[in-house]
Amino acid sequence: MGNATLGNVSLLASILGSVLPMGLVSLSLLIGPTFYPQEAHVLSFILFVIFEIVAFGCGIAARGATSGKVGLAISAVLLPLVLAAVCAALYWEFKATWH
Repeated sequence: MGNATLGNVSLLASILGSVLPMGLVSLSLLIGPTFYPQEAHVLSFILFVIFEIVAFGCGIAARGATSGKVGLAISAVLLPLVLAAVCAALYWEFKATWH
């Protein structure tokens, strides 16, 4: 694949990695008690991580293309922020249940 194609994949994956999980969680909140929201949160987090890792990898491979740089920048900013937020939330949740 060329740099432009990989750059487009990186940009698309970084955008889908942000939008698709939010839509999944919103849909689970609309459906209500027939669907477990915890499962939707876990699934959306897994989708986010997969899409952002793909975007990061394709962005590194296509950093010569503008879309590759943009996809790399988006995933390089969002991935650590969301991982840190999830780790902090899990820490506080388990800290509250252990004591």
